[in-house]
Amino acid sequence: MSITSGFTTPLSDAVVVDTFFDQIQTGGSGSVSSIQTNPNENVVSTYLFVSVAGDLVYENQQGDPQFVSGAPEGLFALSATRVLSAATVRGTPRTTTATVSNWFAGYKY
Repeated sequence: MSITSGFTTPLSDAVVVDTFFDQIQTGGSGSVSSIQTNPNENVVSTYLFVSVAGDLVYENQQGDPQFVSGAPEGLFALSATRVLSAATVRGTPRTTTATVSNWFAGYKY
């Protein structure tokens, strides 16, 4: 779940294939606890801007590769942490053929 201002999202940037969109500090235990957690989390997109339609391989927030066949041009609603050039999705090799230029996301509650 993320916070948006109507349709506009507060976070966005260019997509670099095979690179996480961004990381934001969301907390963590630090030195006061013996249980250490990562204070940073990968940003999860709410939309991608597809500038050239095609197939899309991406990683979800659990780190699993996923596949979309024939993603259309324009804003595409998708929860992803990064776009992958290629991956094996449930036993099948898949390749990204779409051009994805931007990601859009919101801060978590």
